Amino acid sequence: MVAGEAEDGEDGLALVEETRPHFIITDIRMPGMDGLVFSKTVKERYPEVEILMLTGYQDFEYAKTAMHIGIRDLLLKPTKFDELEKAVRKLIVDIRDREMSRANTIG
Repeated sequence: MVAGEAEDGEDGLALVEETRPHFIITDIRMPGMDGLVFSKTVKERYPEVEILMLTGYQDFEYAKTAMHIGIRDLLLKPTKFDELEKAVRKLIVDIRDREMSRANTIG
């Protein structure tokens, strides 16, 4: 289920606060706040939220910064649908495993 879509980073932050998603797919370039600043802010506020980032840049510094922030995966645009689907499916499995492990620890 898609919780929403935002035009820029500020709207994205408001949407994250409202919907508390399990994961986010974002672009590195957005109006106003870029995807790296947006992702860093999300991870500081909601460290459990996983982030997939799309970028048209093959710049190593972007990848290094993304790794430092804790972005789960960085996909190069144009992204093939099957590549995106594979990344999302893996992310969903990892989130479910994490939640089951957390539930077993608590219960």
